[in-house]
Amino acid sequence: MDILERIKKLHALATRNSNTHEAAAAAAKAQELCFQHNLELEEVIKTKGVEKTPYTKADYVMDAGRNDVGWKRTLFGCICETNFCKGVQYPGTSRMGVVGQKHNFEVVCYLFEYLTKEIERLALDSSIKEGIFTKRARYIRQFCEGASVSVYWRLKEQHKAQTVSAEECRALVVVKDKELDAAIKQYWPNLRKGSSRRIHCGNGYNQGQQAGRSIGINPGVGQNSRGLLS
Repeated sequence: MDILERIKKLHALATRNSNTHEAAAAAAKAQELCFQHNLELEEVIKTKGVEKTPYTKADYVMDAGRNDVGWKRTLFGCICETNFCKGVQYPGTSRMGVVGQKHNFEVVCYLFEYLTKEIERLALDSSIKEGIFTKRARYIRQFCEGASVSVYWRLKEQHKAQTVSAEECRALVVVKDKELDAAIKQYWPNLRKGSSRRIHCGNGYNQGQQAGRSIGINPGVGQNSRGLLS
């Protein structure tokens, strides 16, 4: 069974959970499965001498406009980073460039689409609950900013915990980082680090941060129409 099938089964169980903590636990397991899958692939390569899946460059077009492209870019970049990929922004567009292996790129796409839908759903629900009728768009934008920041740090912390959990995990990350750096230099030899962006804080931002801590980190699995492997 490949990694997407494993995550698909887990996702089906998680989406039936009405308890947030149960869904979050299943979500954490989904990212753990992705990490474990890469460990298993490395072991097969060592013992059976099979070739590694090549690193390729892909494009992903986000469903984003001026008001939400900022937080979606940041979230997408973090998901790439914690799943052995590298995301790069194309200025002035909603398109992201990605370098990584196909199985990891697919997980990135599914996880991003799940999380953005969940964040946007919670933002709308919160605006209604808080009785926000005027300037609702601004509240929703602030909420999404706050939620995405919380999810960002949860993903980073979980990846760090997985990395230091065992010697083979640390070794995997060292190998993957080296391979990914080489692939990035091949596709983007002159890549430079971008500048930080301004985050709009407010009541919506604070509410979003709280909600972001309860979102299950769990990828929705299905046919993706915006991720295009080149």
